[in-house]
Amino acid sequence: MRNWSRDAMMGLGAVALVAVLLAPLPPVILALLQTANLATALVVLLATIYARDVLEMSVFPSLLLATTLFRLTLNVAATRMILLKGNAGQVIAAFGHFLMGSDPIVGFVTFVILIIVQFVVITKGSERVAEVAARFTLDAMPGKQMSIDADLNAGLIRDTEAKERRRTIEQEADFYGAMDGASKFVRGDAIAGILIVAANMVGGFLIGYFGHHLTAGQALHQYALLAVGDGLVTQVPALLLSVAAGVMVTRSGDADNITIAIREQVLGNTRVVFAVGTSLLVLGVIPGLPHIPFIVLGLALCGWTWYSDRVDRRRAARVAIEQAAARQEERKRVEVVVEEPPLLCLRYGVSLGTIVSGALPSRIRMARSNVAKQLGLLLPDPVIDLDPGLGPQDYAVDIRGVEVATGSVRIGQLLILAQSPDAEKIPGVEVLDPAFGVPATWIPQTDRKRAASAGYAVVEPADVLATHFQEVCAQRAGDLLDRAGCKTLLEQVRQRSPGLVDDLVPKTIAIWQVQRVLQGLLAERVSIRNLSRILESISEVAAGDIGAVVEHVRRALAPEITRDARTMALDDEGRLRVIIPAPALEELMARVAAGEQVPGFFTGLRANLASAITNAMSQGAAAVVLTHPSVRVLMGQVVHKVWPKIMVVSTDELMGNVQTVVASQILMPVTPVGEAV
Repeated sequence: MRNWSRDAMMGLGAVALVAVLLAPLPPVILALLQTANLATALVVLLATIYARDVLEMSVFPSLLLATTLFRLTLNVAATRMILLKGNAGQVIAAFGHFLMGSDPIVGFVTFVILIIVQFVVITKGSERVAEVAARFTLDAMPGKQMSIDADLNAGLIRDTEAKERRRTIEQEADFYGAMDGASKFVRGDAIAGILIVAANMVGGFLIGYFGHHLTAGQALHQYALLAVGDGLVTQVPALLLSVAAGVMVTRSGDADNITIAIREQVLGNTRVVFAVGTSLLVLGVIPGLPHIPFIVLGLALCGWTWYSDRVDRRRAARVAIEQAAARQEERKRVEVVVEEPPLLCLRYGVSLGTIVSGALPSRIRMARSNVAKQLGLLLPDPVIDLDPGLGPQDYAVDIRGVEVATGSVRIGQLLILAQSPDAEKIPGVEVLDPAFGVPATWIPQTDRKRAASAGYAVVEPADVLATHFQEVCAQRAGDLLDRAGCKTLLEQVRQRSPGLVDDLVPKTIAIWQVQRVLQGLLAERVSIRNLSRILESISEVAAGDIGAVVEHVRRALAPEITRDARTMALDDEGRLRVIIPAPALEELMARVAAGEQVPGFFTGLRANLASAITNAMSQGAAAVVLTHPSVRVLMGQVVHKVWPKIMVVSTDELMGNVQTVVASQILMPVTPVGEAV
């Protein structure tokens, strides 16, 4: 509603201008509009003086056009009243008497001089400055744009700041271009002012002399007073706007407004001001020269110098005190060093200090060795640090400063895991094993023999922590392979096969791409021990997408993947237990992998996948998910979010001599609901 009312006011203003041109106005209304014209000019002039940047008055060219049209409209209305009634209101009559007194010739000459000052000096100079500024601004735009792009590429500024600076450059170019054209309005207004005054004087003299039978002197005096008064009423605001235009186009890049800039850059140099004041005092005592003006102004300048020096000394003393206090505070402040978080960190509570200083270090070394054997990744030596914020018997594993796993052990107790569902139940604190998520129980040390004889696996607290640490590192192995670790692996291959690495990195593929491929393999717990074969496979499709390269390498590692699958999910008859998707589901997944939007697909797939995995595991043996190569990546993304330990392999990744048996089937979702792909 507010925007609509503003637009309506603009439209009504335009209609009102047309009405003023066509219909006569009462003298009171005309006087009010002429006063408003003068007030508008003063407001615009002061706004330009106090503006700190040209873009704060970006509307100035349009405002210049609007005020020029408004003045010309008032000229037309005043001319109609002067020629028809011989009267144009109190404002015009007062301005006419003020300027010309009783002599119309003096008044007209004074008015012409005013127009000359506006037209020749101010308007002409502003027009030239606007033209040069517009040309220079447009010429400088490519260089400024390149500077912004260079800062953005170097990381010195952000994308939002770059967009804002580009927008500022475009707005400055638009402003100076518009000012180049708008300055023509002011020049035309000055010419029109002279012609209108002359027309009013000639037309008014003829009407008064022939129409109203006045004497020549009476007609000339009466209509010259009104004509010059009308010209003065409109041209004084025009002069103010010309000055405002000059102020706008002659602004430099100073961030302060003009008054502050003049005070600091001109009057701020007290030595210059004092020298001028002293010179005026000397001139004031020379015989023949006017004493009072020189002495008064000289004393004022010398007094300003004394006052400015006193203020500057106080300011300098205050700044020195503040700087000294800041330096003293800085010396008291403890130096803070921002350190990069370690790649791998194990934090522990205060009660775990006994195992940290005892059996845990050797268990951690064993865990690192196991991960290296399984996945071919040498884990970084973890930072083991006390964290008082954790519970006394709690621990946490951090990767790159982010907590990825937590757990708890009981010092002085043992964790037992049942080897068979028929094992004797031993009382204790029932929990879930932190490493594998299976039911377990914490029991006192005194029940060790009883638990062992009952068929339980008995685990020390240090082994519980180390096993969980190993499992977390195996699951997050992709995150633990940093650039330095990748270079170390490549250097090891270079020592064995220097030509393989040198021909591939960095001639064919960058090291970060090799790192991404290895991370993709490790993310699904595919061993990278056979790094030479991996590099050879990468070289075959080095220019491809990282995901496609990972899938190609997996097919090359089919013997290793088949071995790991057989180790995990072989039944008693030597067959590989697999979970397969229904044919219709596999076709739908292929379409989803190709980009088709299927609402609720993932919700239904996860539900049916959970049912299939539960059904397979209820038979007491593990299984792997076997899919077509086209949907293996999509299936792996869904499976590993909930079941990270289940392997997802494609038919191309199993050796031909492997016999499989279907342990369960993933059914087609019945009704897609709940979410969109």
